Amino acid sequence: MARVALSALFFSSVVGFVACSSSDDGGARPNANGASNSGATGGSGGSNAGSGGSSGTSTTTAGTSSGGSGGSGVTAFTCAGTALTSPEITDFTTLGAMNTWGAAPGATGGLFVYPPALTVDTSAGNMTVSGNVADYSGFGVYFNACSDASAFDGLSFDISGNVGPSAKLKLSLQTHSDYPVDSVNMKGGCVYTSEATKHTECVPPSVTVDIPEGGGTLTVAWADFAAGKPVVTADPSEIIGIQLAFSWAGATDTAYDVEASLDNVHFLGDEVPGGGGAGGADGAAGAGSSTGGADSGLGGAGGAG
Repeated sequence: MARVALSALFFSSVVGFVACSSSDDGGARPNANGASNSGATGGSGGSNAGSGGSSGTSTTTAGTSSGGSGGSGVTAFTCAGTALTSPEITDFTTLGAMNTWGAAPGATGGLFVYPPALTVDTSAGNMTVSGNVADYSGFGVYFNACSDASAFDGLSFDISGNVGPSAKLKLSLQTHSDYPVDSVNMKGGCVYTSEATKHTECVPPSVTVDIPEGGGTLTVAWADFAAGKPVVTADPSEIIGIQLAFSWAGATDTAYDVEASLDNVHFLGDEVPGGGGAGGADGAAGAGSSTGGADSGLGGAGGAG
């Protein structure tokens, strides 16, 4: 169970997140609008997978591809598993060009939100997402590289504001194995049968969290995440993003306004001995387009994984 430690906070930051409803059916409905990425338009994909071959699960390393085009014709990428030594992710106070965060050798990435109708403001040193929720909607942070955070125990972040009548958010850990192959942004290891089924075949492990009145600090252990597909539990050695989704039950639900602020996102635990700090903002952005998300919350275009 996620543990909630109250502590008043303030938020209002940039770019977006990919969300899933806390009352959804596990990721069956992709969002037609897709996710809106605050990252730059840099980063091009690798070469196309070769033809022939009967396997539908061939593997692609960022920038190159190999193997046949069997099955759905998509080719899984590999996870670099870049080991992270600093618990810091971002506090939104130092953002680079196109709302990127972090600096090498620490983790780097950007922000995302969906659908585009939601707005993001980072001018107050946090990430504030506002607008009207009338479909599957959310926001989050993406990592430019598939990252290994197994040296840490989980996640912690500050959240406050109006998240809707449910007072809940669905927190998902985007992991390589459960992320549908994204040839545009060169990431994802979940090979799906078709576009129509990819959000039911590839689902990030998640946990529903209660948002305390007045805001607070949430801490979530890796073991709290569940119900992923095809891998049920969270694997912190292959993180590509963190997403928060507003509650949405589907077409029968009633639209509502939100204004939620996120801040001080970091891993649980101390800095790994011998590792460098997270540093300031990195001006380089990841690939520009984002995957739509819907229930599966596939957001944030990252760099090569």
